[in-house]
Amino acid sequence: MTRTFLAATFLFLVMGASSISAQCVDYRDYIHWVNRVPMGPGFVGAITSSGNLLYLGAGNKGLQILDTSEPITPVVVGSLITPGPAMRPVVVGTYAYVPNGLAGLAVVDISNRTNPAVVGQVDTEYGYDVAVVGSHAYLADYFAGFRVIDISNPQTPFVAGTAATGVTRSVAATNSHA
Repeated sequence: MTRTFLAATFLFLVMGASSISAQCVDYRDYIHWVNRVPMGPGFVGAITSSGNLLYLGAGNKGLQILDTSEPITPVVVGSLITPGPAMRPVVVGTYAYVPNGLAGLAVVDISNRTNPAVVGQVDTEYGYDVAVVGSHAYLADYFAGFRVIDISNPQTPFVAGTAATGVTRSVAATNSHA
């Protein structure tokens, strides 16, 4: 599976099959490989960005943070093994909200990008995808359906509501609607 992120004239691809690697492509004149950051075996659930940083939900390798301020030489600047396999992180301010499989949803303090830390956790059936709006995280909880997580205090998130929607693998939210 390949996830793609576009920044200025560089395209960042995160590829996983037998091993994970983050690759940078300069596409200004034509597409060609510029560099890669090998990370070993595993998979990438998703990639998100904030400024010059990329956040990878890298399965059993947890949350990986790459600095792309020098796009030709992206580097891993931080990582955190999450309580479960990191799936599709969302970054809001100084927190990353990381669905992590059977461990539910982890709230990760990323204010120090070289030393991210789990500050809150809520257990659910199988956290797969998340959207965050205001003080709520909307969690696609795979077989268990959909959950609304109150994150007004990141250290003590809790399930504020549920909906048995069947298999739920993706969620998006705008304003106060998911």
